[in-house]
Amino acid sequence: MRKLISCLIGFFLVLGLASAVGFDIKKNSSFIDENYLEGDVISGILNMSFDKQENVYFTNSLDKHKIKLLEVFDAMNLTKGEDYICDPVNCKSYYVSHSGATGKGISLDDDEDLYGFKIKENKLIRSVEDLEFNVDVFANASCYNQVFIDLFNDGSVDFYNNKPYKGSLGNCGDTFYPGKNRNEGCFDEEEDTREIPIGEEPYCEYMKDIPASASYEIGGDIIAKKAGGSISFAMFPADGGEEQLGWNGYDDLPKGNVSGVFINYSSLEKFDALVCVYTDEYSASDYFSIKVNEDNDEKCGLVFEWGDEVSKEDFDIDYNLYIKPRGYDRIETVEFNKDAYKEMTGEILKDDLTNYIKETYGMNCSGENGCVIPFSIWGRHEGENQAIDAVKLTYKYAASGNKSISETNDDIYELNERPAKVSSNWSKIKVNKMDFDVPDKNGNYNFKLYLGEKDVISKVIKVEIGFPFELVPRFAFIGRETSFTARSSVNVTSSVWNFDDGTPAVTVPGVNAKHLYGESGEYMVKVILNKAPVGTSPAKNSTKRFKVVVGDAKKSAELTLKDYENRIAILESDMNGYPAWVKTPLSSAIGLDAKKTLVQAKRAEYSNLDTDSSEEDYIAIIEGLISLDIPNSVYTSTSGTLPGDIGYGGADMAHILEIVGATEEISNMEDLKANVFGWMNEHYDVSVSFETISAREDLQDAELLKKYKIILTEKKEPESAAYLVIDYPKSGLVFSSQGDLFSETSVSGGTYVDLSQEEISSVEFLIAGANAPNIMDLGVYISPSPESLGIDSRPIKECWLENCDPEGNFLWKRFILGISIIIILFLTIYLILQTWYKRNYERHLFPNSNDLYNLLNFIYNSRRNGLKDSEIKSSLKNRKWTGEQITYAFNKLEGKRTGMWEIPLFKFAENRKVRKEIEKQQGGRPIDTRFIKRPNL
Repeated sequence: MRKLISCLIGFFLVLGLASAVGFDIKKNSSFIDENYLEGDVISGILNMSFDKQENVYFTNSLDKHKIKLLEVFDAMNLTKGEDYICDPVNCKSYYVSHSGATGKGISLDDDEDLYGFKIKENKLIRSVEDLEFNVDVFANASCYNQVFIDLFNDGSVDFYNNKPYKGSLGNCGDTFYPGKNRNEGCFDEEEDTREIPIGEEPYCEYMKDIPASASYEIGGDIIAKKAGGSISFAMFPADGGEEQLGWNGYDDLPKGNVSGVFINYSSLEKFDALVCVYTDEYSASDYFSIKVNEDNDEKCGLVFEWGDEVSKEDFDIDYNLYIKPRGYDRIETVEFNKDAYKEMTGEILKDDLTNYIKETYGMNCSGENGCVIPFSIWGRHEGENQAIDAVKLTYKYAASGNKSISETNDDIYELNERPAKVSSNWSKIKVNKMDFDVPDKNGNYNFKLYLGEKDVISKVIKVEIGFPFELVPRFAFIGRETSFTARSSVNVTSSVWNFDDGTPAVTVPGVNAKHLYGESGEYMVKVILNKAPVGTSPAKNSTKRFKVVVGDAKKSAELTLKDYENRIAILESDMNGYPAWVKTPLSSAIGLDAKKTLVQAKRAEYSNLDTDSSEEDYIAIIEGLISLDIPNSVYTSTSGTLPGDIGYGGADMAHILEIVGATEEISNMEDLKANVFGWMNEHYDVSVSFETISAREDLQDAELLKKYKIILTEKKEPESAAYLVIDYPKSGLVFSSQGDLFSETSVSGGTYVDLSQEEISSVEFLIAGANAPNIMDLGVYISPSPESLGIDSRPIKECWLENCDPEGNFLWKRFILGISIIIILFLTIYLILQTWYKRNYERHLFPNSNDLYNLLNFIYNSRRNGLKDSEIKSSLKNRKWTGEQITYAFNKLEGKRTGMWEIPLFKFAENRKVRKEIEKQQGGRPIDTRFIKRPNL
C-alpha cells in the first residue's frame, strides 16, 4: 500500500510539473476589446506567464496572419534577461542529438540533411580550437553544384564546389536554355538587324536570371573585319558601377568570327548582369562589328558609361551578346578544415566556433543535450558511397588552477531541431502588437486566439464601417510640417486626428490638419470625420486608420513611383479581361496611355537625379504623380439582363417615322408606341444585357462606360422591313467588331440598324462616360413601317378588359351589372361559411351548450359582485377552463366576434338569445346590462 501511495504521489507530481510547462493566463485580468472600426487591429491585454514555452506562433480565427511569441516580445520592447529568459540563451532554435557515430552514410539531394558535433562537459568551456571532417562525394562534372555545406545551419553557405569544369561541357547551355544554348538578353535574330562598329565605350546587354555556376562563357556574334585588333569582354553588375564581375579578352586577332571567352566568376544563386564588349583605342571603329536590333518592343541594351548607374529606362537598343554557364568540375572528397573555411568565407574557424558556443550556450555545455554545433548538407548529383567521416572536434575546458584541458570528440550526430523555450513571470501582453487586422465588413465576428495548438482567449467582436474617405498624402518628411487631407464626398464639419507618435489628438474644423514628425518609420494615423446632418438624417461620423510612411524625400519619391507603376500594371491587367473593342475606349476614358507616359517620365526624372539633388526635386516628382489621379483598378460594378420592352418609357417614335420617311402626321404617338411594342413582342423575343465598368479611385468609384448587348430571337417572320432603333446619337456609340454583318445609320438624335440586311442575332455597343443612359432611358425598340401596323390619323381608343363595342366605346351598363352579381354571390357564400364556422367552432369548445351558458352566467355574476375580469379569468383557469374557452365566453357575452371576420347580419338575434339564457339562469329576473359591457344590447 505504501508503495502504491508513493507511485500515485509521484505520478501526480510529474503530471503537475508537465502541465506547468507552457503558458498560463489569468482570464479575469485578460480581455479582448469588443468594438472596432475599419482599419483597426485587434487589441486587448493578456495577463500571461510562460514556463519553457516553445517559441511558436500566435494565430487567430479571422485571418492568416501569424507572429511568433518572441516577435511579440520584441514589438513590446521587452528585454531579454530582464523581462524573459530563453533556452538556449540566444533565443534561437536548439538541437537534440542522437545516433552518434564516427561516420555517417549520406545521400545528397535537394533536401537539406541536418547533422552536428557535440561537446558534453560539466566544466566551463574555454574555447573550441578546431574542427575537421571529410565528405565523400564522388560526383562527376555537372551543370549543378554537387555539394553545399552550411556550418551552424544559419542560412549562409560555408562550402561549395567552386571549381569550374575545365573541359567543354557543352550541355549546360542546353540545360538552361533549350534550343538556344545561351542567354541572349532581348536580342532577336528574326527581327531586323544591322551591323555597327565596336568602339572604346562598352556595348552592353542586360541578361536576366543567369543561373548559378562556377564560371561562365560570354561572347557574341562578332566579326573581326581586319587582323591584328584587340577586344575585351566584361561582366558588370546589373545596375552598373565601376567594379567588373569578370573580364577576359583577345589580342592580335585574325580576321573572322570572334569566339567567346571564359570568366572566373562564381555565383551560388541566380543573378542579373550586364554582358559587355569593347575595344582599345587602336582597334576602335573599324576592326570589329556586332549585330544590333533597334525596333524590338522590349530593349535590354545600352552604351555603358563606365562607373554610371544603370536603370531599365536607359535601354534603347539590343546587341548580339550572350552568356552561358560552364558547370562544375568533378569532386571526390571534400576536406572541411580551417583552411577551406578561410578560403570560402574569409573568417577564422576557431573564432566562429567559440563565438557560437558563447552566444548559444553561454560556454556552459553541462545541460541535458550538451552543446551541439549543427551543420546542414545538400547537393545535386548522382553518386554512390557518399559519407561523412574523419571527424575531429577539438576544444578546451577549464580545470583547477586556472588550467585548460584539451579534449576531442570524433563522433557525428543526427539532429532534430526544436524551437527555443521561453520563460517569464506574469506579463501584460499587448494584443495589438500581434497586428491582426479586423474584417473589412460590418458585423459580429467570433475572434479566437491561439498559441501553437492551444486556445488562449476568445471574444465576439463588433466591426463598424463608416462612410468612405481617403487620406492624402500617405508619406511625410522628417522634421518638416506636412499638410494632410481627408478626402470625402460628404459634407464634413470637423475631424479628429491621432498621428500615432505620442502627441495628443487634435480636433480641427473641416478635413485638413498639419503635423510634424520627428522620427522616420511607419505610423498608423487615425482620422475621425464628423458628417453634418442632412434633412432629418442625424449627424454621423466615420473612423479609419491609414499607414503613413515617414522618411526622407528620396525614399518617399521611390515608394510613390512604385505605387503608381503598380497601379498602371494592375490597370493594364484588368483591361486585358475585356474584349479588344472595349479596351480602347476604356483606356481613353482613364487616359491610361498619357498617364503611363507621364509615370515613365517621372521615373526617368527620378533616375537622373544625383546625390546633390535637393528635397524639392523629389517633392516635385511626388506631387506630379499625385496630380495624375491614377485609379487603383478597373472592374465591372453592375451587370444584368432585362426584357426589351423595359425601354418603353424612353422610346421615341419620331425616329421610326423619320426612317421610313412618313409624310402624314400621326395623331396619337402613344397609340403608335403601344402598337409598335405589341408588334415587336409578337415577332421578336428581345432582351438587353448591360454591364457598367467603373474605376476604383482613392476617394470613391467612378463609372467609365456602359456596355450593352441587344439579343434578338425571331419568333415570327416580319411581313415587311423592320428596324432596330436606339434613342442615342451614332456619334456617341462604339459598336463591337461584328465585321460586315450590318451597318448602323444615323437618324436625328438616334441610331438604327436595318434588320433585313442579314440574319442578325445580336447588336453590341458601348457608351463612354459617367452619364451613359441606363437601359430604361436607352429607348430600344424594333418597328416596321407604321403603315403596316394600320396606324392612321383616327385616334385609337384603349379597350379595357375587352369590354367595348365595335367603335371602341366601353360598355358601362354591362360592366356594372356583372360586378353587382359577383358581389351578391360573394356575400351569400361568405354568410354561409360564417354561420357554419361559428356553429362548428362553438360545438368544438363546448360540446354541451349548457356549459357555455353556465360559464356566461358565472362571468355575469362575478362582475356584478365587483370582481375584475383578470380575477374572473384567473378563477376560471383554476377551475380547469382553457384559455381558448374563457376568451370565447367573454367575447360571446360582450357581442364581439368569436372567430373569423363576421358580417353582423344576424348579430342582434344572437345577442338577444345570450341575454335570454342569462335571464333564465337568474330565475327569470331582468339582467343588468352594465355587467356584460354591451350598451346597445
